[in-house]
Amino acid sequence: MFWSQLEAPVKAAALGAAVTVLSTTFGALLVFWQIGRQSKNAIRQNQHTERLKLKLRIYEDDILQKIKAAMSAEIALTNYLRAFHLGINMFKIQSKCNMKGSIPKARIPELNEYKYDAIIKAIDLIMFIEEWLIIDGRMDVFKMAFNVTIHDIDKAFGPYLKAALLIYPMEHAENPAVTLQPASLTRRSASGSLTG
Repeated sequence: MFWSQLEAPVKAAALGAAVTVLSTTFGALLVFWQIGRQSKNAIRQNQHTERLKLKLRIYEDDILQKIKAAMSAEIALTNYLRAFHLGINMFKIQSKCNMKGSIPKARIPELNEYKYDAIIKAIDLIMFIEEWLIIDGRMDVFKMAFNVTIHDIDKAFGPYLKAALLIYPMEHAENPAVTLQPASLTRRSASGSLTG
């Protein structure tokens, strides 16, 4: 009715306007859909990036703490060994000068505790590296280095412990307050050949 009464140029203009409105609306809807899709992708990417940053932060904080703990345990073991060596040398010097030598304070059970702590901290670090190896494959080199270090400590500790048992002072079994001086310490201190 209304459409049939219109002239051809008006019909063409109305049809053109309708097509223009429809195509503009369709185009606008397509743009909004695309923007929404890009926004969702950007949000997902930002979430992924933030998760990686969080993992990296945890990784860095945790590994730094574990490295510090392993280093502290190794330093404590090394210092204990050095203090004992110094104590033995002081005893030798005092004995040569006919002075009453002071018995070193180091003991085998304490030495074993220091060694055990150093190895446990190194193993803890190795296990942490294995957990996070997927983030950085280069960490495998450090894992191997720590394993070799633990092996070397164990390999050197056996002979050292055998020699140390001859030198380290021991508490008397019936009276722990009495420290016994090993005979080897007294004998060797006179000759000066205890620790080389």
